Order: sequence, then C-alpha cells, then structure tokens
Amino acid sequence: MIDKFGDPHIVDWAAAITSEEFSIYLLRIIYKNFIEDDFKAVIKLKMCYCTGGLTDEEKRNYAHRRITEPATRAIRDVARRCRQRIA
Repeated sequence: MIDKFGDPHIVDWAAAITSEEFSIYLLRIIYKNFIEDDFKAVIKLKMCYCTGGLTDEEKRNYAHRRITEPATRAIRDVARRCRQRIA
C-alpha cells in the first residue's frame, strides 16, 4: 500500500484466497462477500492512517453491514485455519 505521502508499505498476503477455491456456485457468493470484506479492510486502514483520503462512497460502503457478515467471517476464519494446517 502507498500512504498519503507516497511511502510504500508491505501487506501480508499469506491469508489470501483465490476465486478458483470458491468455484462452486454457493461458494462464489461467499467469495464475493470476502472481496467486499477486503475492500472494507482497506477503508478501515485509510480511516486510521489517511482520513483525508476517504471518499463519501467509501464512508457509506464501510457503514453498510450485511446481515450475513458474521457468518461469512466465521467461514473465512475456519477456511484460513484449515489452509494454514495444510501449508
């Protein structure tokens, strides 16, 4: 990531997942939720470290919570632990 001063920062991608891992229809829905969660995580970082860089759309997006968000996060955490055991 690049901060508002143009300085680079390293992001740990060790917990990354790919769309191929979620190729079954129902899993694709979960995958789309994961993507939305990732965007919200970036917005959260911007809120902490680059508040002037937030757009109104990002603020609205961050404030919106899906009803399925807690379940999606639980599934993500289980999948992450399973992959870490395999690796």
